[in-house]
Amino acid sequence: MPKMKTEPGTNISVAGGIKPQTNRYYARVAVLYRTAAAVTGICLVLFCLAVLALGSEYITYDNLTYLARDFDLTVRSEGEAASVISYPRHETMKFASYKSGMAVAGSDVLTIFDSAGIVLSEDTLNYTTPCMDASEKYVLTYDLGGKNYAVYNTLTRVIRRETEFKILCADMSDCGAFVMVTRSNETKYVVELYNEALNHTMSVYKDHYVLDAAVRDDGERIVIVSAVPGQTDFGCEVSLCEEGQAEPLMTAAFGGLMPLDAAFHPDGSFSVICDGAVLFFDKDGNQTERFSLSGMTLVSADMADGYVALLGAENALGSENRVVVLNRKGEVLLSQMYRERMRQVCVTGEDEDTLCAVLTPGAVLSMDENGVKSMCLLDDDDVLTIRHIPGGVMVCTKDCMYPAVFTDMEQALETEGGAA
Repeated sequence: MPKMKTEPGTNISVAGGIKPQTNRYYARVAVLYRTAAAVTGICLVLFCLAVLALGSEYITYDNLTYLARDFDLTVRSEGEAASVISYPRHETMKFASYKSGMAVAGSDVLTIFDSAGIVLSEDTLNYTTPCMDASEKYVLTYDLGGKNYAVYNTLTRVIRRETEFKILCADMSDCGAFVMVTRSNETKYVVELYNEALNHTMSVYKDHYVLDAAVRDDGERIVIVSAVPGQTDFGCEVSLCEEGQAEPLMTAAFGGLMPLDAAFHPDGSFSVICDGAVLFFDKDGNQTERFSLSGMTLVSADMADGYVALLGAENALGSENRVVVLNRKGEVLLSQMYRERMRQVCVTGEDEDTLCAVLTPGAVLSMDENGVKSMCLLDDDDVLTIRHIPGGVMVCTKDCMYPAVFTDMEQALETEGGAA
């Protein structure tokens, strides 16, 4: 029988066809998944309709624009950092690291810059004594001794309000909640807590001299430190309060100490810096450690990212200074004495393997656990402060700011010697 030849591309059909086999189990699973997909689609549509109906006043073109631009700010590369950022001079100036850029507040205006030096927002303040505190979400500005305050994001002013009493200090948390200390007409101190929606939620009244207050990153707890008059000296009172609770979770007194600053650490524990010691507490307010400042006159201090950095003078002339860095448990990570004048210390949070940066009259020193690691020589005599930003340290002067460029000690000393 001769073989049948077929041309290329010819289709061959089988008489009668072949019926596909159906697995009943997988058929039932397919029906189940199709039903689940349909239910999910219906729920998504209902959810979108509910959001549009209940939150239509907040869903605006401007808000969507802010969201897009804010997202664009967070994904900027570090390579876009500006070499110099200029701004007008003011009588009193405050600086704060905000996201990847900086916020600069003068008596007349607040300006927020991104890492490339571009002005993101600018607003008139008209404060007599401007003060500022920034977190991951907002920038809080207020008039020290006045009654006006405002909250900003990267692009605009969110709120501007006036308090009933004069503002003494404030603190902003990463979630957007903030705490504000005011003094009433009856010489009592009122500590006001505002939640992440910027609404007032709690007031704590204190008869003693409240010197500082801090709010935890989730906005649920605040710590208040007060100076309590004694028979011969002042003492320190520490109170831990929780939102919605009428009574403090804990209150402890420490004699012979004047409280200066308080701050929460990322894990919920907190520390209090006093003139004679640093007190460490766990998240429930139990004291865990005490670091004595005996022999030191505190010059500068900073708390951030779970670290406490201290700069203290060891003689009356200020020519011998000690730099100390502690972790949130009170353990000493760095303790070095230097025979030179020092002005300020700031925590760098192990950025680029360093613990802190120290401002001297002619340089910025970067330190690790072994002491000075690198140096940035300064030619400008108008340096006001230094601030840590993601990726480095910003040097702030009266009319501009720029990132500190560090070199190792040998190269820096050779450069300094050659210039001399």
